[in-house]
Amino acid sequence: MRALEKLPELLRSHVIDEIIFAVDSRRLAELEEVFLLCDEEGVRTRVAVDFFPHVNSRVYLDRLGNSPLLTFSATPHDEIRLLVKRVSDMVLAGAALFLLLPIMLAVALLVRLTSPGPAIFRQVRCGLNGRRFVFYKFRSMCEDAEARRASIEHLSERQPAIKIRNDPRLTSLGRWLRKFSIDEWPQLWNVLKGDMSLVGPRPAVPEEVEQYKRWQRRRLRMRPGLTCLWAVSGRDALDFETWMKLDMQYIDNWSLALDWKIMLRTIPQVLSGKAH
Repeated sequence: MRALEKLPELLRSHVIDEIIFAVDSRRLAELEEVFLLCDEEGVRTRVAVDFFPHVNSRVYLDRLGNSPLLTFSATPHDEIRLLVKRVSDMVLAGAALFLLLPIMLAVALLVRLTSPGPAIFRQVRCGLNGRRFVFYKFRSMCEDAEARRASIEHLSERQPAIKIRNDPRLTSLGRWLRKFSIDEWPQLWNVLKGDMSLVGPRPAVPEEVEQYKRWQRRRLRMRPGLTCLWAVSGRDALDFETWMKLDMQYIDNWSLALDWKIMLRTIPQVLSGKAH
């Protein structure tokens, strides 16, 4: 602390742009007067925060009223860019629903005519921060698919998620709808409502989330999407662990440009029938 006693004189006699403090966190309170001095002098002050164990978090100072808050965020927090993402979702999803509505009505009619059961499949999924919402798809399976789930779980290629390449519950029309991702179109309504985004980690069922390891739960901190990074990076060839890591990679490197890149890569996969 003796060196700090010379700080007022150093500030008067030298050109100092900024000061970096690397001290034990327990001694920060002792530096209150030093920080005030630097503030009055207009000198930028930085404090090394490597003693915080938040390896994935970005640290920034925020305010709640007049109270300063040291904030740790392990997910994107730029409110302006996130607002642009949300507005883009609403505009694009709304336009897509308007343009696709006649085809969607025809698909719904075909689903009803080719197999017993409703045209729209509804399921509870986990959304942003674990909030549950009703997820919509064109029904691509037989009416009792959920009741038969327990009997076919052992066939899944990606535990704990259920992913079966030739799922015996699929209807003939359903296989075609899945091949070109047409069964996903009703989720545009989820996007418009705000349950989902166009790009983000795919929404999981609660039973799957309950089996997540602690580090995998961070994928819930981003609004789920229609398409995602792993969907354009091998999809069916990926194991569950790689799938989760790609979701984390998306969250850690998220940008508006990355969203557009994923969407543009998704389009040819969907048109070619390689999206599933």
